[in-house]
Order: sequence, then structure tokens, then C-alpha cells
Amino acid sequence: MKNYKTILAIDPSGNFEEGKGTTGICLFDAYNDKILACKNIAAKDYDTKEQYWNAHLEYINTINLNPNLKNVIIVIEDFTLDPKRALQQSHSKMETSKLIGILQLHCSQYNIPYYMQRATEVKNRWTDEILVFKHVIEMKGNCYTIPNTNTVLSRHCKDAIRHAKHYNMFRNKEI
Repeated sequence: MKNYKTILAIDPSGNFEEGKGTTGICLFDAYNDKILACKNIAAKDYDTKEQYWNAHLEYINTINLNPNLKNVIIVIEDFTLDPKRALQQSHSKMETSKLIGILQLHCSQYNIPYYMQRATEVKNRWTDEILVFKHVIEMKGNCYTIPNTNTVLSRHCKDAIRHAKHYNMFRNKEI
């Protein structure tokens, strides 16, 4: 039995001033092991970084307050600075780290269960090829889609799917 019925996985990009980022989001049915929905939140659609970051909180609230979605956990990709890329990050405003902190604080303040998961845990374990083989996503032409839909997946959504799938398989156990 799964501890959480629904997983909201977030692959955050807080970048607003340092290149308009895109956050990928996957809403995942843990019991049926399938994608319910995917979406992007794109910085280019907002006038300020605060509006962009707030769109993430509003979406979390929409999912958390949805009476049809019970027992939800938020899985957030964590950020760690890779020493090999540290010089490239010099003078960065670390906007993604700020967004991750905002997401954590929001979840904590509103007693929304959340789990931080490193990208390195999921990227190699859940390659595109494995996700296709497991029928989590499918290839249509030169695009990846949610099975039996025409919903084209961005790389950001695919990363959120990786987080949802990984959490569901290895962490979502009854306690």
C-alpha cells in the first residue's frame, strides 16, 4: 500500500533575471502508477520574479485544496552546486535555490507534506528510454507524450515525471 495517493513533482527553475526559466510539473497517480497531468510554468509569462514564483505557490494550493485529490505529497527537485560548475555560477543570484526555499517554506507553513530529491538520484535511473519501455511516456514522431494523449512533454515535464516515478517506486511506502 502506498502512503501517498497523489504525487505533485516539481522540477523548479527559479531563473527569471538570469535567463527566463521554465518549471516542469507532473501530477501523478501513485496507486495506478500513471501521469494525471503535466504542465510548465514559464518565467516569460510573468512581469516579475515574484509573480513567477507565486504562480508555483498558487498551483500547489490548487492541487492541495482540490477535494478530488487526497493524500498529496509534493516532491521537489533539490539543488546542489556541482563543484565542476561552481565557477560558472560565480556572481549568480541563485534564483532557483531561492525558489526552492520558497516552496519548502510554503509547504512547511501550510503543513503540506514534501520531500526533497536530488536530480542525480533520478536522471540516470529514469532515462527517456526507460520511461518509454515502462509505458510511462511514449514517443510520437520526434516528441515524447503522455500515453494515449497528444500532450507533448517538455524536458522540464519529463524531469518532473522522473521525480514522481522515482519517489513512487522507492520512497512511497506505507509508514
